[in-house]
Amino acid sequence: MTPQHIIESSKLYFKIEGKKRITLLPLLSELDIWNQMDVWNNMFTKLCCIDKELIYREVYGLDLPSRWNLFNKEQQDRFRDEETQRIKISMKSLLETMHIVQVSDTTIKKFVGYSLSQFRFDEKIRKEIEEIALSRCNIITESIENNKERALSKMRELYNAVYLTEE
Repeated sequence: MTPQHIIESSKLYFKIEGKKRITLLPLLSELDIWNQMDVWNNMFTKLCCIDKELIYREVYGLDLPSRWNLFNKEQQDRFRDEETQRIKISMKSLLETMHIVQVSDTTIKKFVGYSLSQFRFDEKIRKEIEEIALSRCNIITESIENNKERALSKMRELYNAVYLTEE
């Protein structure tokens, strides 16, 4: 049984404690296996393959890259938009699961960085995915950390200019 099967089945199965239904997923938290990048990369790759099958339907196959040029501009744009939306949905789902099983922040950052490097997204989509990571897992990604540092340095400069005077 793969880690992905464990996660999928732990979302389905539950135990009843008192009158409350508790899924088994939180009981699997903080295991060492969840901090391995291969687990999450494999899940993300599998989700992307499933998404592509759903998007391209009968057109999907090994020769899709060679057939891409045969699509007209509208079809290419529509497929790109659908792919982007599906990737965001898959990323949200995985990040929520990562948060539930309490994956370390460094693993989440590596996973988001690696998955973004595998796709050619424009900066807007990259920022959206980083914001998803921030909101779902309460982590600070590098670009947000850099923006925070810049804002703090500007505040220090302003403070020094206003309150510190030379004698």
